[in-house]
Amino acid sequence: MLRTCVPNSFVTSLKVVPNIAQLLSYKGFDCTSMGPYQDECSSCRVGYYGNSLLRRCVSCPKDSDVCDVCICSGEGFIDCSESNLKAMPSNIPRDVLFLNMDFNNITCVPVYFMEQFSQLHSL
Repeated sequence: MLRTCVPNSFVTSLKVVPNIAQLLSYKGFDCTSMGPYQDECSSCRVGYYGNSLLRRCVSCPKDSDVCDVCICSGEGFIDCSESNLKAMPSNIPRDVLFLNMDFNNITCVPVYFMEQFSQLHSL
């Protein structure tokens, strides 16, 4: 099962969301399909919000070690949980919102690493 970090507002309100599809559904999306691009390690979610068709994507550069060990998913989520990482992966997209690093062997996250992600809500 894909686990994700959830926004602080969800944690504060004690809502536990075990996967991205459920989180998007909680936010009003009805996820209907997902499809990767061939030139990127990426995933997209197509869903409906009200009457609008929305497509949310996040991509990781092909040369990134993120592609080898993490799942890049819609709505700015990157799941690197249970990947046996000893350090933070390189080339994480700067627009990531939620980065799940649960159950790895990382003992320290450098300050300079965190400073490059101005939109990061949850690690």
